[in-house]
Amino acid sequence: MTKSILVIQGHPDQESFNEALMDSYVQGARSVGHEVRILAVRDLSFELVAHHYAKERELEPDLRQAQELMSWGKHWVLFYPIWWGGMPALLKGFLDRVLTADFALRYQENGVPLGLLKGRTCEIYNTSDTPPIAQWWYLQGNKAQLKRNILGLCGVKIKRHQTFGPLFNSTLEKRQDWLQQMVGRGRVV
Repeated sequence: MTKSILVIQGHPDQESFNEALMDSYVQGARSVGHEVRILAVRDLSFELVAHHYAKERELEPDLRQAQELMSWGKHWVLFYPIWWGGMPALLKGFLDRVLTADFALRYQENGVPLGLLKGRTCEIYNTSDTPPIAQWWYLQGNKAQLKRNILGLCGVKIKRHQTFGPLFNSTLEKRQDWLQQMVGRGRVV
């Protein structure tokens, strides 16, 4: 069964290993017939700061188009590096701006949020230089932020969250192995 897959690239640098992981995933997904669209946050034009919480304002055209893609995709795949224990500011600003009320969630009369993106699933792939022995301690906040406080709150179910690294001392052989893993992951969405 084919799926509509939205790949969101949150790395500001197109020449990153993060980009290579994404390309491998997309290759695998397309090889088995999935329809894949890519949204590179770095290519969008929008104001990073979420002033919209203070007052209503119209979203920039790139953010409206991003919402259309997010509505289209039933399965999201998010790629980004871990910097200082979390996602880059560009990606966080994008999520702050695009996951608006009445698109991603709505507060019910009792004040409890209702996720409006239910039925969607997500895989998250990170790159990091954090040594494996310290990853659990330093990266748990990143995982909890997305699973509980951002995507989970909007109704999106996270199926997998994996970190590749440390990159700074990884061998070419190890990186090739990671790229092959991603081709396989794309095939078995």
